[in-house]
Parts: sequence; structure tokens; C-alpha cells
Amino acid sequence: MSPTGDDRRVDAADGPAKVSEPTRTWTATPMARPERPELSDRTPAPVVGRDAIPRPILRAQSLWFVSMSMLFFAVVTLFLTRAGLVANLVDLLRQQDPDVSDVRLAEVSPFIIYGVLAVLLVVGLVEWGFATILLRRRRWPRMIMVPLAVVHVVVAAGCSLVIPLSAWQGWLVVAVLGISALVALTAAVRAFAPSVTRWIRTRRADEAEETDAADTFDGADGAEGAEGAEGADGADGAEGADSVVPDPRTR
Repeated sequence: MSPTGDDRRVDAADGPAKVSEPTRTWTATPMARPERPELSDRTPAPVVGRDAIPRPILRAQSLWFVSMSMLFFAVVTLFLTRAGLVANLVDLLRQQDPDVSDVRLAEVSPFIIYGVLAVLLVVGLVEWGFATILLRRRRWPRMIMVPLAVVHVVVAAGCSLVIPLSAWQGWLVVAVLGISALVALTAAVRAFAPSVTRWIRTRRADEAEETDAADTFDGADGAEGAEGAEGADGADGAEGADSVVPDPRTR
């Protein structure tokens, strides 16, 4: 049975038949991380600051400070016990020359003791001054520290002769002076390690590299500043041109 005209009009009014499309499911696939480009320069960054200082010179400086601390301790102890030092020195001088009067010995002995204390103090201060500049990558400080260590040993040995050993304080001060002298000699030798010598020799090259790096950084900053200034001037000029009001008489 063929459809009538009314049926065909109804079918046309309903429109074309709808076709159901299949549903698609999307699965999120992880994106692969892009490979990191290789560095153009494989040279490692230079080690700067305190990490660049060789350990032997740091240990040498620490040993110098330990030696000076022991020396100052001996000076303070001797100053507090100077009365016993004067009496012991008088006995020693009387044994050397019995004809010397006691009045003369009593006048001279205190000055000798104070002179010994002053020498110890001066040696300690000089050592402290040179030890503080050991890390400045100069050759002459460690060269001077060698004879200074020898002077330290000689002064400590000389001072030990006037210290009475009848009490434990005397033995303590003598032991402190002896150990400080040995520590000073060790510090002076330690400063001549091969790594320290190379570190001092490369000072000029390292300073030149640091200067070049600073100049390059300053030049980059100047170029960026100039570009920023030109961009700002161009923007100001464009804004000024837009803000010009035309004169009505020129129309």
C-alpha cells in the first residue's frame, strides 16, 4: 500500500530521520617530557669564596691562632705570679755572681721580668698580625712566619729559664710555652704545602678572570638599560602624538 499525499506531507514535516552516532571515549595519554638540551660549555663553574682556599693554609692559620692563645695564657699567668718570678730570678743571679748586692738585684730583677713579659706579648701580637693576612694570597706573609716561629721558640726557651719549677704553676707555664712553640713551627711548615703554592701562583690569573666577568656583567646591564630607555622614549613619543589636538583653524 503506497502512502497517500497526506502521509508524505507528515513525513516531510517530521524531518529527516536522526541517526545515532557511536560514542567516543577519550583516554588521557601522558605527554613525554622533552629532552633537556646539552650545555654548550661543559666547563665547571669556578670555585670562589672560602671554598677555594686550600685546607693546609686554613689549618696553618688555625694553628697560629692556637699558638698565640697559648702564648697569651702564659703571659697572663706569668704576670699574676710575677712576685715568685722576681724571687727566683734574684736567686739565679746571686748564684751567678755572689758579689752583687741584694739591693741591686732587687732593683734589676723586676725590670727583667717585665721585659720578658713584654717580649712574649710583642711576639704574640706580631704573629697575630701576620696570621690574619695569610689568606690574602701573598707570598711574603708565610715567608716571614718561618723566622717568626724560630723567634717564638727562642723566646719561649729563654722565658722558661726564669720560671720557678717548685710549684705546679711553673710546670704548667713551661709546658704551655713548649707546646705553643711546637705548634708555631708546625703552622709555619704547613703553610708551604704544594696546594698552597699553586693557589698563590694562580692569584693573578683568577683576579683577571673575575675582572673580565665583572666587565661582561656590567656591559650586559648597560645594554639592557639602553634598550629599556629607547623603548620608554618610543612609547612616550607615540603617546604624545596621539594626544595632539588638531587646530580647528587648519580645517
